[in-house]
Amino acid sequence: MGGISISAFGAAAISTMVKTQTPHAWTGLVIYTLSFVELGLGLIAIWGQTSVVSVNKGYPRFTKRFHQISGLILLLMAWFNIFLGIDTYCLSYG
Repeated sequence: MGGISISAFGAAAISTMVKTQTPHAWTGLVIYTLSFVELGLGLIAIWGQTSVVSVNKGYPRFTKRFHQISGLILLLMAWFNIFLGIDTYCLSYG
């Protein structure tokens, strides 16, 4: 469900962009690409479990930590990209 919504929203956003030279556009493309990496890490973490007893056991700790840290980085980048979008809008239309 998450992958479908990410791809639909990202495809709509990328197809309607006119100015791709702005920092907002490039940051958005990086976030869009890294969200698929994050989704893949989440799937690896789920499918790599040896038992379904606990979500904290059964798969490599590195995968879990990297998934958590990259998710946090994506959230922070998204908030920063909102600021860049507002700034780009004000410079273009303000």
